[in-house]
Amino acid sequence: TPKEIAKDFCPKAIKPEEKRKGKVPYTPKTAAAAPPSNPSDMMQDFLNKRDTSGAISEMLELEAHYPERTLDPPFQEKVNKGRIDLQCSVCKLGVKKAIERVKEMKSTTPQFKDRWQREALVTDIVQKICHGKDYDRLRQGYYPAVPGNPPEWAQSYHIYQDDPAGPWKLSRQDKRKNDQHAGSEDGAGSDKSRDEHEYNVMRYAMIRLACKDTIDERLSEDDGDLANLIVNHLDSDPKTVANTFCKPICAGSKKQEEL
Repeated sequence: TPKEIAKDFCPKAIKPEEKRKGKVPYTPKTAAAAPPSNPSDMMQDFLNKRDTSGAISEMLELEAHYPERTLDPPFQEKVNKGRIDLQCSVCKLGVKKAIERVKEMKSTTPQFKDRWQREALVTDIVQKICHGKDYDRLRQGYYPAVPGNPPEWAQSYHIYQDDPAGPWKLSRQDKRKNDQHAGSEDGAGSDKSRDEHEYNVMRYAMIRLACKDTIDERLSEDDGDLANLIVNHLDSDPKTVANTFCKPICAGSKKQEEL
């Protein structure tokens, strides 16, 4: 029979069916789960395995959302002073930037023609004007691309003081001295890099915090409905709208240059 021929010809290679009965079938090993490819998931996976005390998570949260708190105390004091000194200028600037976005949307978004949709669209712009491009991603648990998630328009402005004891001001030009480390030796490069980092953290923090103080914190107040003000004055001069909205903020401030 075929079975007998097979048994005589290759007894070791081909086992009769009856000898295999009762044995546990072979199960190939399953490959280990691949590590997550998403950077955010990779970081979370790392923290779950390594950050047993929570110290790393706390440090990352601080750096991501409140980078100014990682500065040395003297620089934190400058940030606290700057967020107050810049309130009038930043308020007007934020309103003008919001109006710019509204006008851009008006010319590119068909839904803007509808009154009810228009108000919702303008409200969304106003709510995000003091924040960066990662506004929505932050609410999903991601870290911002730029620590603190400052408004993108903040990149176009610089901070400076006419004298160390004077108020902080905004400018489109960087008015810092270029020879801060002219006398430095080997550490010149690292000193400049550190100074640049501290300056940018302060700059973005002052603008972000001043904007939140003067616009975000007032949105629920009677005189803080910026979206409604913009909708009702779409054809008005942005400077006039900004002056109207920021009048309570600027009332006690010294006159600052228009940007």
